Amino acid sequence: MLEKEMEDLIANYPDDFFPGKHLELVEKQKRILDVGEFNIFFRDESGEKVLIKIITRAARIGDSAQWSHYKENLKKFGYENMDVWLIALHISPDMKRSFDQIGMVSFEIGESKLQQVSERHHHEFKNDEEQSTPMEQFNKSNCGDKIQLRLKKGFKDRLKSLERTFPAAYSFLNYPYENRYFTNISLTTDVNAHLHFGRYFLAYIVIHTDEGTVEFIPHPNLGNLPGGAIDGHPIFFSGILPPLVAKFHGMEEGWVKQDKRTVKKSLKLPVYIFTRDTPNSFFTSLISAIENLDCKEMAEKYPFMRSS
Repeated sequence: MLEKEMEDLIANYPDDFFPGKHLELVEKQKRILDVGEFNIFFRDESGEKVLIKIITRAARIGDSAQWSHYKENLKKFGYENMDVWLIALHISPDMKRSFDQIGMVSFEIGESKLQQVSERHHHEFKNDEEQSTPMEQFNKSNCGDKIQLRLKKGFKDRLKSLERTFPAAYSFLNYPYENRYFTNISLTTDVNAHLHFGRYFLAYIVIHTDEGTVEFIPHPNLGNLPGGAIDGHPIFFSGILPPLVAKFHGMEEGWVKQDKRTVKKSLKLPVYIFTRDTPNSFFTSLISAIENLDCKEMAEKYPFMRSS
């Protein structure tokens, strides 16, 4: 569903989505100087102002940083009695708890709810192609069919240990499962995990529970790709990780290191070892970088990538 269609439905029928809030539409496409752009501007019956930000995907950790930015600037530039609500197609339980802890108002409004409201009010949608879900749009792209998510008990146990010792890595590795209907990132696991985007293998991930570290390795376990997968690790280990680590000063700050003893000699790509001091914002940006991959460009840039 397009953002514009979500915006129109929520703006026109707020009582269907926020019963008891008594919201009155002020305007759509609201831009506030020095703060940002918002989809909808409502006022409630007490005069409080509500700014709505819509995202047509699953909510991510980084959305809380954006929300904090809006709130800080609203206060800084003197916009009183104004709140910001985040609307997402899906908000996982982990994300919802994180948002609630910082006082962030968020609502999950899924496509089924949007469809119900549109039918109730005889709202006309546009053509079917524009209504396609993120997964349907993805399947029409050049990334191939998504590798099926498979989480085995050995991996689940290791992952659970990270929730306390390395929560940023836990959130990253739990993301494909929590958002499995909305993301094209997936994991196939035994004790450790293969990370995929669509059909593309990106990295072999090893959790060290004692050390509280996570390794990203540039080749599949035992050299074996899952059936139907394409080896896409070159783009991940040369096009995504190095610039992102540099952007966040990971080497300088010491929360990531390279292990060149296990270099894949033909490509000279090192293993990356992330410690529990790795910031949440790094993993949030890593998710965004993966989800924004252009698979056609990937194949053209690395024509030697092989299929299983």
